[in-house]
Amino acid sequence: MNSPTSPIDERLFKIPPKKVIKTNQNYEAQYSQEISFKKGDFFYVINEDELYYSIVNPAEKITGLVPKIFCEALDKSVKRKTQYAEYSYNSLNRGKYRAIYNNDKNDYNNQRDQLDSSGNVYTIDSSDVPKEESFTAKVINCEPTENDRFVITLEVTKPARNKKLILTRLYDDFFAMQSILLKLFPKEAGRIERYERIIPFVPPAPHKVMPNFNNKNHMEKYREELDSYVKEMTKMPYRIQSSFPVRRFFLLRNSDSEKELSLSRYDSANSYDDGEDFLDLLSDYEESFLPLKVVFERKPYRIEISDKITFDQLWTRIEDFFNIDIMDVYFKDEEGYEIPLLNDIDLGNFLRTRKYHLLLFVE
Repeated sequence: MNSPTSPIDERLFKIPPKKVIKTNQNYEAQYSQEISFKKGDFFYVINEDELYYSIVNPAEKITGLVPKIFCEALDKSVKRKTQYAEYSYNSLNRGKYRAIYNNDKNDYNNQRDQLDSSGNVYTIDSSDVPKEESFTAKVINCEPTENDRFVITLEVTKPARNKKLILTRLYDDFFAMQSILLKLFPKEAGRIERYERIIPFVPPAPHKVMPNFNNKNHMEKYREELDSYVKEMTKMPYRIQSSFPVRRFFLLRNSDSEKELSLSRYDSANSYDDGEDFLDLLSDYEESFLPLKVVFERKPYRIEISDKITFDQLWTRIEDFFNIDIMDVYFKDEEGYEIPLLNDIDLGNFLRTRKYHLLLFVE
């Protein structure tokens, strides 16, 4: 566990706890004041907000913040339901589910309804739009710092609150949010059989794809990928947008700024950013060609594909390229899990948010 560096007020350990919690997953601290813990650890709660428990452990003289999503209150009257569901993944079954999807989509869709860890019917539905305040976000700048860290500046607009936020985040903040999301929502991450991935891909770490940060062209392409990622995140179902890693990522920090939103030209219901909506709409009709790296029998090959290609067209394109009948097409997610590419939804998400780093594996 992490111990705080500042002196601890001993009186904290004598305050009667509001409740006792037990952790249900291992967790590594991602932000200051958080503590790391193991599954089955017990803590006393002295305070709480929407995202965190403020806890103490009198036996080990530890205090800090614990994400609520990874805890269960021992008092049954206040026991929280966790969003996290254990999952299994069998790569041997991937091919047959592609056949199910393509041969009988109605049966396939009927099979997708399952119960989540809370006992409710769990159906992935992209129409599950935010039911509360919506917001827009875009990346306006990204650059390295003197100590080799990579800083990204975002502009977040919240019309319902008439606020515009300027946030500065490290790449580590992006990856921490993404890593937790992939674990919290294994179905939306494509890690459970028969479920297409809808969570956008976070771009690779900048030092892995940009050896030369002084190259303006490379920097602009990387900014475009980060921008695509954050814009896709604002379109995610409400259950994802309201999850604690996303809400924590967009919380105002000391280094951020906030100001009133100027709506002199448009009202809050119809505002948009200087024609960006039109440019986005126009890009939907423009065709461009992307480099795709395909790994077959451990050897990489490069082919060029249209960004408008369909799943069946891609399958045929790969088979024609290698002159074989392939069994499976899959990608590896940010943490190295092998995820089947099942349909046009998977493919569209893959091309849209990783267009400069497309890597597929075929069998």
